[in-house]
Amino acid sequence: MASVLGNHGGKDKVAAVWPGIRLILWPLLALQAARGTLFPWLAVLMGCGVAIWFAVPQEPALGSYVLAGLVISAGLALGLRGPDLARPLAFAAAALAAGWLAAGIRAHAVDAPMLTFRYYGPVEGRIVHIDRSQSDALRLTLDRVTLREVSPDRTPLRVRISLQGEQPWLTPA
Repeated sequence: MASVLGNHGGKDKVAAVWPGIRLILWPLLALQAARGTLFPWLAVLMGCGVAIWFAVPQEPALGSYVLAGLVISAGLALGLRGPDLARPLAFAAAALAAGWLAAGIRAHAVDAPMLTFRYYGPVEGRIVHIDRSQSDALRLTLDRVTLREVSPDRTPLRVRISLQGEQPWLTPA
């Protein structure tokens, strides 16, 4: 603690001038004391970053991803080269931003068109999965989908259809 606050002649000169500094810095000092045991918290913080990404009400703007990249860079730089008290918080900020960025990258990587309207008409495709919904209706998952009067760039890559009523021609295994 003395090395953090400034040790002069065996006395803590900063704490002597301002006694309340210990109360302000105690969370940082506790993190510094726990050094070496905080690594598992990086996964928790990354998960929190992912959760925050999913909690926003609309698609984040491109600038938020750039900002997340800058926070990761600054957090890693400060975490590796910064003052001892700032390192845990810098790594925590970098982990949160990394979770945010990872969620955004993954969402854009698997992005595919979605129907934004009700479609009534023939659906053609290859059956890739057969199961039952919670209401016990037979459910088919199709890929290679074609929809009449819907352009291919607006057609989803996969479609899941629930068949209501009895379907004697199809029995799932």
